[in-house]
Parts: sequence; C-alpha cells; structure tokens
Amino acid sequence: MGYFYVDDSVHERGNFVLCAAVYSPTEIDSDIHRELEQAGLTPGKDEFKSRTRMDQNPKMMQLRSRLMSHIQGNRKLGLIVAPIADRSRVGSVVLQGLAHFVDANEIVDRSGVVFIDQGMFRSIKAAQSEASKHSMLASYKINFEQDSRTVLGIQVADVAAHTCATMLLDQLGIIRKTVKAGENSGYDPDMDLELGFSLWGQVRYSFFRHTHAERGSENPLLDSRSGLFVAPTCSRELAEAALARFGDVYMGCIH
Repeated sequence: MGYFYVDDSVHERGNFVLCAAVYSPTEIDSDIHRELEQAGLTPGKDEFKSRTRMDQNPKMMQLRSRLMSHIQGNRKLGLIVAPIADRSRVGSVVLQGLAHFVDANEIVDRSGVVFIDQGMFRSIKAAQSEASKHSMLASYKINFEQDSRTVLGIQVADVAAHTCATMLLDQLGIIRKTVKAGENSGYDPDMDLELGFSLWGQVRYSFFRHTHAERGSENPLLDSRSGLFVAPTCSRELAEAALARFGDVYMGCIH
C-alpha cells in the first residue's frame, strides 16, 4: 500500500501553482509527529508552514531540514505545475498528476491512500467526481480537504512544494539570490551559491527518476519526467522552465 501527501505553493509573480506529492510505501505521520515534538511544537495543534519567516528562528530552520530529509530512499517526490489561471481547478490537475505518477513509476503501489490539503476543490462532491475519471487511481482511497495539523505528512509536502517553487522562480529569472554554502556542503562554507542550485542539491535525490533509454545506465543524468506533470494549459515559457528545472536530474558529483 502506498501513501501520497499533497500540498501546493502559489506564486502570483511567477504566474504558477506548484503542487508537491510526497510518496511513501508506509505512512509517515508517526515520524513527523516526533520531529514536531523535538522542535517544541505540539502535533495536532501546531504545524510547520513554509511561508512563516524563519531566518531568525534556527529551530524552525532545523525542522525544515529534518522534514525534507524524510523524502529519501523509497520515499519520492512528484511535482505538478499549473498556471495560476488554473488555481480554482488545481485539484483536477493534481489528480491528473497523481495518475501519471502511479502509471509511470514501478516503485509506486497500484493501491493506497492519498491525502490532499484543503482548498484545491470547490467541494468534496466535485473532487470525487473528478477522481472517478482516473482509472489509475481507482484502487486509491483519496481523502480531500485534509487538515495538515492532523495529517502530518502534508507538512512534508508543504516544505517540498515551497522549496521546488523557489527553484522554479529561480529558473524563470524572477528571483536572483545567493546563500552561503555552509558546513558539510562539500564547498568552502563561506562560498556564495545561487539559491536555486543550493536547493536543487538538497532535493535532487528525492525525485522519481529512470535511466534515459538512449544514454545507458552509466550516464549520471537521469530522466525525472515520470515525477513531473506539467498542465497543458501552461504557457510555453512556464512549461519549458519546469522541464528544464525538473525534467532531468544529475546524480553525479557536484563538488
């Protein structure tokens, strides 16, 4: 049985909505429960939100890193990109993306449970009607309008969505920011790195990926389109930026 946890990150200046679907072969709420407690939060009452300013809160910065670390190994990350014009119907796009992830990745079980954050559908009835259109999701129990304070895995999807949305903003040239490499980065700790590159280095092992058929198993550039769904309503610029940023993942040494 597989588990998907889904949340979105909306960016008007980039004209897009990016949704992250965190996949795990087991439930992850118990792991996140411990992480929240260790950060001094009360699970079920408090929650981690990426939009909260944390540059003056080292404990929250550490919690963010620990939450991201839960997307590794058999846990994977799928991304759904849609134009902001589709915000009112983004739930429909999310279901298309989930069906794609189930169909395109052998690691994903063909049955399981989905937890989707609040606000992506007009109503649960409308959501159920949309879900019925996707045969690949027929064996999944899809839970709509879920509260991330109680379904803790959604908080991991929140971190992933915000992180990858920042990477896409960087790809589009909308943000230009550098950060210090820091300790244990493989670089001089005081070296300035582009923010998009720094974030990519943190998440590149998390994406669904396959060997490029035409390149062979020894090539470190892998095809990650099995974990990317770009809505057909995206502009050419947005679609090309999403594919450039997330369509391939380099698994070789970057230091």
